[in-house]
Amino acid sequence: MDRKLLLSVVLGATFWAGAAQARDLASMSGEEITALQRRLTDAACYSGAIDGRANEALSRAVATCPTQDPVLRIETGMHTAIIWPFGVDQNCTVMATGSYDKSVRLWSLPDGRPIETLRLPIGPAEGGKLYVATLSADGRYVAAGGWDAGWDKGLKAGVYVFDRTARTLRRLGGFENVMHSLAFSPDGSRLAVGLSGQNGIRILDVATGRELAADRDYKGEVYGLKFDRDGALVSVSYDNFIRRYDAGGKLTARARLPETTKPQSLAFDPTGQRIAVAYYKNLAVTYLDARTLAVTGKSETGGLTSGDLFSVTWANDGRTIYTAGSAGNPTIVRRLTPDGKRIGNDSPASNNSIMGLQPCGSKAIFTSSDPSIGTVDPDGRVTTLQGVRILDARTKFGDAFAVSQDGRTLRFGLGIGAKDPVVFDLDGGRLTDSPGVPAGLSGPSTVGFRIDKWQDDTAPTFEGKPIALDNYEVSRSLVTRPDRSGFLIGTGWSLRAYDAKGTPRWKVPVPGTAWGVNFAQNGRVILAAHGDGTIRWYRWSDGKELLALFIDVPTRRWVAWTPTGYYTASAGGEDLIGWHVNRGWNQLADFFPAARFRDRFNRPDVVAKVLDTLDEDQAVVAANAVAKRKPDNAVSIETQLPPVISVVPPAGGTNFTGQELTLEYELRSPSGLPVTGIDVLIDGRAGDATRGIARTDGKPIDTGKGRITVTLPQRDVEVSLIARAGDKTSEPARVKLAYAGQKQDPAALLKPKLYVLAVGVAKYQDSSVEPLGLPGKDASDFAKAMLAQKGGIYGDVVVRSLIDGDATRDGIVEGLEWLEKQVTSRDIGMIFLAGHGYLDNAGAFWFLPVDASISKLRSRGINKEDIRSTLSRLAGKAVLFLDACHAAGVSADKTRGSVDINGVVNELAASENGVVVFGSSTGKELSIENAAWGNGAFTKAVIEGIAEGKADLLKNGVITLSELDVYVAERVKVLTDGRQHPVMSKPGTIPDFSIAIQKR
Repeated sequence: MDRKLLLSVVLGATFWAGAAQARDLASMSGEEITALQRRLTDAACYSGAIDGRANEALSRAVATCPTQDPVLRIETGMHTAIIWPFGVDQNCTVMATGSYDKSVRLWSLPDGRPIETLRLPIGPAEGGKLYVATLSADGRYVAAGGWDAGWDKGLKAGVYVFDRTARTLRRLGGFENVMHSLAFSPDGSRLAVGLSGQNGIRILDVATGRELAADRDYKGEVYGLKFDRDGALVSVSYDNFIRRYDAGGKLTARARLPETTKPQSLAFDPTGQRIAVAYYKNLAVTYLDARTLAVTGKSETGGLTSGDLFSVTWANDGRTIYTAGSAGNPTIVRRLTPDGKRIGNDSPASNNSIMGLQPCGSKAIFTSSDPSIGTVDPDGRVTTLQGVRILDARTKFGDAFAVSQDGRTLRFGLGIGAKDPVVFDLDGGRLTDSPGVPAGLSGPSTVGFRIDKWQDDTAPTFEGKPIALDNYEVSRSLVTRPDRSGFLIGTGWSLRAYDAKGTPRWKVPVPGTAWGVNFAQNGRVILAAHGDGTIRWYRWSDGKELLALFIDVPTRRWVAWTPTGYYTASAGGEDLIGWHVNRGWNQLADFFPAARFRDRFNRPDVVAKVLDTLDEDQAVVAANAVAKRKPDNAVSIETQLPPVISVVPPAGGTNFTGQELTLEYELRSPSGLPVTGIDVLIDGRAGDATRGIARTDGKPIDTGKGRITVTLPQRDVEVSLIARAGDKTSEPARVKLAYAGQKQDPAALLKPKLYVLAVGVAKYQDSSVEPLGLPGKDASDFAKAMLAQKGGIYGDVVVRSLIDGDATRDGIVEGLEWLEKQVTSRDIGMIFLAGHGYLDNAGAFWFLPVDASISKLRSRGINKEDIRSTLSRLAGKAVLFLDACHAAGVSADKTRGSVDINGVVNELAASENGVVVFGSSTGKELSIENAAWGNGAFTKAVIEGIAEGKADLLKNGVITLSELDVYVAERVKVLTDGRQHPVMSKPGTIPDFSIAIQKR
């Protein structure tokens, strides 16, 4: 990858995007100003009165502090953009990565599981993008830097250092340019910084931030920095020199490198006696004496004809050198002997450039620009630790990016081009496989004008004349309007619109390279596939963004949202976006998943209308009119931020022996909302002994540090704390605790009881509600299947069945009350609902009992809240099977559904509710039954999985939630020829658990 080109991309994107302006204080309400004053005080930027009034001190704080405006970000649990060089501790137990996605992430090794995400201050456009992250040898300190958000505030660039022990963040230094390399000394006391431009290096004292040494005599960027085991520092620069500094920072040696291309990285051998240097646009590795910097050899370069190997590392055992870069397709990692001989075959490791390599024992860990994380062992075996989660937007031409006339249905490849094709149906709320192109969808047209050199070129032409782009800007995609009145070019930096004469109309910045573009609505709407993994809709008239779509590729979860944040999402998909909220320069930022604002922003109706109105504000007005909902835009997010709670790890470690443990927590309320309660969850559930803290005297719970004593079962557990401020709930603060006491004899343990409320309604008293076929039988058969588990995994199974005439509103309410009274903390409560579901104009979900009346839902329907409150209050585990999206059919296959079930599943499965939800279908998808099966497809699959043991995928006699989910999803897909797609969603706080056993 061309680093100069990459830097020009950064500069260009910043130029076009500009600096987003914070809201003018004069336009803010007193409530908003009060919230801002509180947050700026917390950020250590403001010390004036908190009185809801604008003043000069507040204006200064706004100008100098990180922007306090919430920023909508994508969050998958993994990076979504290029991962630059990274750090690993000396024991290879922790890894720190930084990315263009503006986050630092810590991973455990060797398994690659996430530990935590560190969110540094960010700004608009490039502000906050990270170019490098590293870790001290003992794993205590994390350092990261890049395009510091301070640039937007008139500050010099800083490097951020996070102390994992003290849980503190500090911004150090004031540098003339961005940084591309960082390195800790072996004892962690010093931090070396390699700068861009011709600004050289700095060596900082980690404890104080004081500059210990500097060398500004450089003529190029510094991409490689390493300390040896004795504390000496070596750097390589784009001026083609390698330099060595002693432990005091004094230059002791300087030598020109033999290759003419730019040196990109370096590595010491484990003895510290030799150095390996790799280069940009070069396949060679140079070997040097570590003290004299004299060249001692060069690696073999055969077997590759293009690309480069700019990353290099030396295994800790000294036997293998690993090098990688952009060479190969897929990109490879090459293994070399210490004297430069190639070892075996190169190892395909990534679909894009490998940006960093670090040693881990005899293996190497790599990061890529896919982005992905993996390891390569001495035998060349590649193991993926964290795979790609975003769609690959490259070469989205023709059938790889086909769109319906109205722009609501699109077909595209999740992989490069048309690889792994899917169809996204915005109105239906679903994502499905698509081997062929559905009727009515068409790819982008590139005919009608003579436009050349538009693909992967910096000099496109229109009718033989140059189309002016910015320096280093690369054209990637093209589409002409259906009426030939203009065309659009997508580049690495922008979307550019032109009229039929080739005259520029407008250009707008893009969140990632526009690899594919298309038109819909006869040219009124533009769709673009971007390098950040999103597909976005834009208005042709002025380029204004209307809508965005993101898909988490491995799980197929998705979310679509408007620029303001109104969204619709698949089951489990709503937390793929959330709000990043800065604090101060020396504080980690907050992040609030979209679910924290579900009541306001979960608006499928608004999302659906945006493509009708081509204006978000008008879409909100139209949707509110239908839902008879009052406008909510007067209430800003900043005034309604939920509490933030964290658990301080127990001083004695995470082991416990007794039945009680006192945990220390830290509590904040960013907007100043009074905190009214703290709930305690054990493995995701609030049992009898975990009542938490609640203030009933009207006074808020004190923020700051506090203590809470929890009662624990005698086993390994995860404890979660959730703070409440009225109806606002925090993200769970989680800590895993290991039971170190005497283990109980499993034979002495009582088996849990299972309580089942099974409801099925096929024929309704109100003749206006169409009858169904098999819901009653579905409920009855489900109850029988669970009763058969008695004596197996459950000591007893108690069922209350409400079928057809018995499933009155009063009967169902009494059943819910019965379930809540019966289930103890050791038991499982289960609800099965089959029948008609209904969404009212406000989007509220109702289950229709046999005596339901659509005109009297409050008195003759079962509201989602009735179901949620019951399940969330159960003392034990709670599982819901929901087959309540039914509509009558007229063929052998009867259909059950036009209700959008995604939002219902997401709310019920929220962490504060602790409910596991199995849904029969996704979005507005039809739920199908067939008399030949004897059940609906969903119920048939569930019963086969449990009663017949077919969900025992691991063949160990036990059926877990995840196994049942996999079996049901695949079985229903087969039964319905891909027309129905069940979902299972559970809070992250709830571990996978056994739901049945295969009886023999």
